[in-house]
Amino acid sequence: LTLLAEPIAMAPDPLLRVDALATLMLLLVLGLSGVIQVFAVRYLRGDARQVWFVVTANLVTASTAVLVCTNTVLGFGLAWVMVGASLVALLATYPDLPQAREGVRRTAIRFVIGDLPLVAAVALLMISAGGDLALSQLGATIAELPAPVATLMALLLVVPALARSSQVPFHGWLPATLAAPTPVSALMHAGVVNAGAILILRFSPAIGESGIAMSVVFVAGAVTLVYASLVRMVKPDVKGRLVFSTMAQMGFMMLACGLGAFAAAVFHLIAHGLFKSAQTSS
Repeated sequence: LTLLAEPIAMAPDPLLRVDALATLMLLLVLGLSGVIQVFAVRYLRGDARQVWFVVTANLVTASTAVLVCTNTVLGFGLAWVMVGASLVALLATYPDLPQAREGVRRTAIRFVIGDLPLVAAVALLMISAGGDLALSQLGATIAELPAPVATLMALLLVVPALARSSQVPFHGWLPATLAAPTPVSALMHAGVVNAGAILILRFSPAIGESGIAMSVVFVAGAVTLVYASLVRMVKPDVKGRLVFSTMAQMGFMMLACGLGAFAAAVFHLIAHGLFKSAQTSS
């Protein structure tokens, strides 16, 4: 009776969780990274920077795999920053080229601007919860916050999603990466830019409850879709058209997220990753 009366210690939430979304994203991330790196073996054969590409590409892949599987707010924030840092290092494959250095500079600036609100949101959530919390507990934590604070939290989470997916007004970094070698572009266009949708999906209990935040996502996606589609039609170079095509596709995906059509956004994310990797590598 004494044993029955004692409270049962609950097992802590695991740091990583492979649910249905994580499984789909892992198959996409690892599959595309494998195909692109096989292509890179031929493309960069004899190149002095081949080792740099292999190391940084695998850092991007590994940190993205952790990102899609992480089960805690702090873990997601750390993985998110790691993905951004490794991508910036990947873009520096040819640091001697002025255009490549400019692309690294623009990307790093926009990533820092976009990531600071995420750091602030993670810190506020951890303070509110008294420590790190599982993403599954996010809805309950947000519900306990005052409405203005919950709205602020949602907006802080929207900013990094828009920045990482090259949405207006953070769209300047992706067109600046044209000097990156083709395997880098393939990995970036097919995988990394999709991270914005993953953030919105994982933090949907916080973002989806805010009409203002969802409206911001919808408007940014719609504006980016129209702007990138128009620019794409007048670009004379193939790589430039691919860049703005990716921006338009990300705008469409964000538009779907802003409407609350998360299942459609996941389908579009996977379809875009598959055809963009083939298109960029061909």
